[in-house]
Amino acid sequence: MSRKDDRKKRKKLERDRRLQAYKRLARQPNSPSRGGVPIEGIMMVNNGRLIESTNYWSSIYAKNGKVYFSVNAGCIRLLLPDMTPPFIGDDVLDGTQYVIVTRGMIHGVDGYEVLFEDGSDSPFVIHTLVNQWDRLIPVAESGRTGIGFDVYQNGQRIREMTARFRAVASLPYLKPWGHPSTHEQENATRTTPLNELVRKANLASMVVEGKKYHSPLPAELEQFYCYVKDGGHCILVILPLGDGPVEDHAVPLPVKTVLKTGYSVKNGYVYCDVPYDRNLGVVCDKEDDEF
Repeated sequence: MSRKDDRKKRKKLERDRRLQAYKRLARQPNSPSRGGVPIEGIMMVNNGRLIESTNYWSSIYAKNGKVYFSVNAGCIRLLLPDMTPPFIGDDVLDGTQYVIVTRGMIHGVDGYEVLFEDGSDSPFVIHTLVNQWDRLIPVAESGRTGIGFDVYQNGQRIREMTARFRAVASLPYLKPWGHPSTHEQENATRTTPLNELVRKANLASMVVEGKKYHSPLPAELEQFYCYVKDGGHCILVILPLGDGPVEDHAVPLPVKTVLKTGYSVKNGYVYCDVPYDRNLGVVCDKEDDEF
């Protein structure tokens, strides 16, 4: 056996041991679920679709000239940094008929394309990763129309528009509105963040297809929900164990454990900091198991 094959074998054995031992002992919650609040700590105070206050304009995003998206009450809110010239000119906003929001993978990372449809051959487009959104729009809502879309600048709402949502396999997409073809929809389904992570982490044999959780979950958890043969209802999370590919630190945790312990969303993945023992694996409360 070559040295490379030996490393692969040891790596696979370590992953298998860790995954088989991910439910052990008792665990008391030590922090509230952070839900849709990203790890960077941007906060929103909402009144329905309206933003009453936010710390975005004092955040690193705004200071670095990055936009931010917030979703609440059926409305997507685009927050623009204070800069000269403006990030989006009045000519773009005045000419926009509607906004097309497309979700897909950007070089293997979950992201969004936000296209300001004006009927021209070169509409204004924004591409972002999911860490610039506080809540994710589920792929299952592809084809949805009549979504509110508000634009904020300097703490004020400056435009009220409508948006349409679709999901495809990869971005950029840049096509006019039209529900993606059956082939494109199937590709988008196959390349969801969950399926990609399951594939990379070699967990396909453990996951049971066609299962649903009995209660609604936050969008960022819903996209990583899975039913595991020996673990029941779980969320596929990343453990903050250090460097290396995220798939090397991916484990399914009981839904109740994730909700009790709290989690953060980083680069499109759900991170959950639970006790980890090199011999036992992840330490969880047995009572959190649901089948």
